[in-house]
Amino acid sequence: MSSQRSIDQSIARASVATPLALVVFTGATLIGALVAHPSLAEISRDYLTILTPNENWIGIYWLVLSVLLVGGCFRIVLARSEASKLMIANGVGLRLALAITLMAAWTLFWTIQSFVVAEILLLVNLVVVISLYTTLLIYRPSSPSGATATTLDYVFLQAPVRMLLVVLFSVDIWHQGLLAIGWYRYVGSSTSPHHPGKWEGDHAVHSWIAFGVIAGVAIINATNTFLTTDVVWGLSSIYISLALAANAKGKPPQIFVTLLLGAALVAVALASSIVRSDKFPHTAIEELIHGFHLDRGEATTAAVGIIREFVATRAPANSTMPLWGSQAYWEHLYDHPQKSIAWEGPEGIIAGRFLWCEQLGLRTTDKLVHTCKECSRFYLTCCDHTKSKSSPLCHGFQAIYADGAFATGVQGAMAGIGGAFGAKDEQKWSFSVGVGPDGIVPTSQRAELFAALAALRKIDNSSVICHTAIKTLHKPSYVIVTDSEYVVKGVTEYYPKWKFNTLADSLAKKGKTAPSGTPF
Repeated sequence: MSSQRSIDQSIARASVATPLALVVFTGATLIGALVAHPSLAEISRDYLTILTPNENWIGIYWLVLSVLLVGGCFRIVLARSEASKLMIANGVGLRLALAITLMAAWTLFWTIQSFVVAEILLLVNLVVVISLYTTLLIYRPSSPSGATATTLDYVFLQAPVRMLLVVLFSVDIWHQGLLAIGWYRYVGSSTSPHHPGKWEGDHAVHSWIAFGVIAGVAIINATNTFLTTDVVWGLSSIYISLALAANAKGKPPQIFVTLLLGAALVAVALASSIVRSDKFPHTAIEELIHGFHLDRGEATTAAVGIIREFVATRAPANSTMPLWGSQAYWEHLYDHPQKSIAWEGPEGIIAGRFLWCEQLGLRTTDKLVHTCKECSRFYLTCCDHTKSKSSPLCHGFQAIYADGAFATGVQGAMAGIGGAFGAKDEQKWSFSVGVGPDGIVPTSQRAELFAALAALRKIDNSSVICHTAIKTLHKPSYVIVTDSEYVVKGVTEYYPKWKFNTLADSLAKKGKTAPSGTPF
């Protein structure tokens, strides 16, 4: 109850502060553009730097950003779904209002040509927006209609934060910084306190410093775009680079060329990232083992486990059969005494396989997997928190159901994969898989592997903070629930053997042997 009250209070504060901040920013911008003399645009034209963007291009960018922010205010006020409320309360809060307020203050100091103070405000705002962006990564869906945010959330909250961060990082702080340190040429009609009509001293050297800044920004933008497959970030970065290049005044050849190459680099990174995200895995088991290193850098979990979907698909909900009652589905993978999925030891992931503790071995199926009332996700019963159904759930082991199938012998058939990590429709998925790169055709085993790999990416791209969860001493882990013997053995038995054989082959080529007792 207190958690829900806290969320409602956070949304209420944001519902007041964000529209108010946007009104202040809009008023400051209109005054600076229509009333002040010189106006915002005139100051930009009078003080020419190497990084002065095209006035019309950057104006369109800010117009689109402002419209999206207006939509964001309505979205905050009218949010209804639990996912949207969680994102606004925990991901946005008052920081968006603070960022907009800082932009309004920047407009004021730009208008009075206090460039040093304006630069300080931009740097502070950059930190605020980076914090906001980083938090929203938790709620970022894999597409605008993804699992943890509706299309409106993405368009009016996620997208404008990205656009604001890109314009701050790619142009504003650098352009404003050049003005603050006097690296500009004044071309206005009034008297300038610094070198009127001329560039600053050592301008040629400064141009190469700016070249390094532009190249570094382009590399960072391209890297982030590639790792996150962030379409908004990529397109915004490309647009800003072109907006800078569109104003050729005062830009030496190396600056102009670097801007165009930077835009091209981000475009290639975006296209490559999109292609990579849809790639059919050739070495699916290895990707599954290292899945959290391939999911766009957002994973925070400690381990991945695999269990066979025995209790969920083959035992009725009211069954009292112990989990180790059917040896047909569980084989002895190692020589050590782990005879079943329940054993005399702590609950956890052992050798890639999830094991319940012994005290849960006789529990019925419906008491082994629970659904969180707040985040609607599936969680495995925790041995340390088994008091009652009314107590908060332990979120230590999150279950992800994954399955794949292929119609063998049917010409032109496509594989189908699907899964679920929660009870809501947006927490379930299914899609078809055709012929992969290099003509690799789907098979039943590949479909099962791809389903497990897709499950990892889906769950990580849909991470959400649940405030009703019991705090655990260990980091949360994901457990893939599958009925595929190939996937289970691939992760827990085949892959370790492959690694061992690779080591043995490598040593054999050097005339050596693997040390006695080397584990798989």
